[in-house]
Amino acid sequence: MLKKLNIFSSIAILIAMMIYASGCDFCDGTSQEPLIEIIYQGGGAISSVYAVKAGESLPPITGASGSNFNIPIDVNETSVTYNFETTQGNKSMQIYYDPITNLESFECGFRFAIDNLRIGSTTFNSASITGGGDFSVDYQITIQ
Repeated sequence: MLKKLNIFSSIAILIAMMIYASGCDFCDGTSQEPLIEIIYQGGGAISSVYAVKAGESLPPITGASGSNFNIPIDVNETSVTYNFETTQGNKSMQIYYDPITNLESFECGFRFAIDNLRIGSTTFNSASITGGGDFSVDYQITIQ
């Protein structure tokens, strides 16, 4: 009986150590959705940005103003239209992307990213994309 208890205890300790050691480097308790950095070079500044979903404008994105800021991406969708209020007039940009959901571990949970970011219609003079391609690199869109 004592031998079976020792074997059971040893197995339980081994399993606990394996679970503890399987942690991940990025794990901070959040499953943050990906962001896209916007760099506005159109002169003036952007005063607010809001997404349009199912034909309805959502509330303005907090912190999305100026000439350099981040906008969030909904990983439950594959496209989004953003409306920008600028000192040069109102502009819009539609983007398409492929959402990626990856289970890292039980401790860290899921990690979200996007891939294959592309610009659909836009009323800006130009828009270019840099970055992306994996979980460690975010995308940047430079607009004019």
